Amino acid sequence: MWLGSISAPLSQQGVLPQPSRQAMAWHPSTGHLQCMDGRELVLTTVRKNQAAPGFTCIIFCRPVGGCEACPTRLACFSSTRPRASRHMEVCVPTPIASLLCDLLKTQRTARRQARRTSQTVRRTPPAPRPRPSFPIAALPPSFPLLAVLPALFLPAVARQLLRAAASTLTVAIAVLAPPPTPPRPVLIARSVADKQHRRKTWRQHCERYALEPGTRVSIELAAGDALRSLLQPRQDVPMK
Repeated sequence: MWLGSISAPLSQQGVLPQPSRQAMAWHPSTGHLQCMDGRELVLTTVRKNQAAPGFTCIIFCRPVGGCEACPTRLACFSSTRPRASRHMEVCVPTPIASLLCDLLKTQRTARRQARRTSQTVRRTPPAPRPRPSFPIAALPPSFPLLAVLPALFLPAVARQLLRAAASTLTVAIAVLAPPPTPPRPVLIARSVADKQHRRKTWRQHCERYALEPGTRVSIELAAGDALRSLLQPRQDVPMK
């Protein structure tokens, strides 16, 4: 059902503006208002509450920026914003306004479904383009990774290989500390700064948490042949 077929009787009743009223013309065939410059105002809103018993207001609008460079702009409305647009609010019988509200909801639902359909079509990935391939001879397993040319080195593949090879890596840490020194007296501060709780420097923090002299720390790494082949160079190719 077209908007014009619903609102056509309104122009005969004098509800909608005529060409002599506010320089707006009503076109029953399209259901739009037309200004003195020939630009159409589309129905966009139907008020929820009645303006008077039995009458509800409806709003016709131009799109944002639709009144730019209009020669009759100053005579039409007084807004100074460049992208401001003309709107027209008229009152119609409430039954007609209810029909117009249902029609607007139907049109908005159809536009929303059309946008979803177009977005679904756009999400379809395009066909892959054929790319030229350059065969590269396979490298021996024990060939050091750093010896590969930087232009051909694949860091992402190297990380994947290292992560897969290091999945069985085990680390054993042993700390052999000498006997602890006797504790300092609790009632005596180390220094005046310690007594005043002054902020420590980075070097003082390192000295505070440093291991006791004579402490031995041993770290043992155990892994499979895959990780060893990635990290250990060949005997005849020294790593830099």
